[in-house]
Amino acid sequence: ATKIANGPLAITKLVNGSPAATTTQSVSEISDTSSQTSSNSSNCTDGNKSTKFSNVKSRIGSLENIKHKPKGGEVKIRSEKIDVSNVKSRIGSLENAKYTPKGGEVKIFSAKPDFSNAKSRVGSFENIKHVPKGGDKKIISFELSSVSSQSKINSLININHTPQGGNVKIFSSKPDFKNVHSRVGSLDNIEHTRKGGDIVIFDDKLNFSNVKSRVGSLDNINYTPKGGDIVIFDDKVQFSDVKPRVGSLDNIQHAPQGGNIKIFNQKL
Repeated sequence: ATKIANGPLAITKLVNGSPAATTTQSVSEISDTSSQTSSNSSNCTDGNKSTKFSNVKSRIGSLENIKHKPKGGEVKIRSEKIDVSNVKSRIGSLENAKYTPKGGEVKIFSAKPDFSNAKSRVGSFENIKHVPKGGDKKIISFELSSVSSQSKINSLININHTPQGGNVKIFSSKPDFKNVHSRVGSLDNIEHTRKGGDIVIFDDKLNFSNVKSRVGSLDNINYTPKGGDIVIFDDKVQFSDVKPRVGSLDNIQHAPQGGNIKIFNQKL
């Protein structure tokens, strides 16, 4: 018995009516072994000579489980009917067992409605006897004749007009600038030569070896600033014996007046 899956093949061999071994091989391995067995059979069979399988070996792993016995035969399958006499219903499944649905007393009528006494909508029959007009007009499809047609108003007043201006000649000769004078004062300095080109700009580096200082710039080079002998004290100043300035405490007890005056904020 051979089962073919998407990938490898599952091969089951039957020994004495029972599955002896199950091997899994790829399609390529089976094709190789089948080609090998076919070649061996072609080489061994030659006329009346008998085939010898003394050197033939089993496939890889095909006899590992040859003594395996499948189990499960001791399981008995019974075909007895199930006794449901003592079976109880699920929880709450028979609470509304005697429930009777209502609504059956409602009658559905299938009689056709009577429109004999039906009235029209408001104003829907006001123009029921109206006859549309306009059918007495004829549409003529004859061709128009332009023999006796006239032009628009004043469209033929200047029909004999001849445009002028064709006697004007346009010259293309080059202008002569021989006798042309310059603008006022434009040639006064025509022979002016700019000066300054005789000045030579040197690119030599300056030599400061013999350079002297400016006049009087080294007169006080050995001067030492003074004032370093002055000692600055960091002691707190005592104001216990300090007196006020002359007359600064004469009016110390003065009380300003005018606080009894009230300012009203009323509108006039």
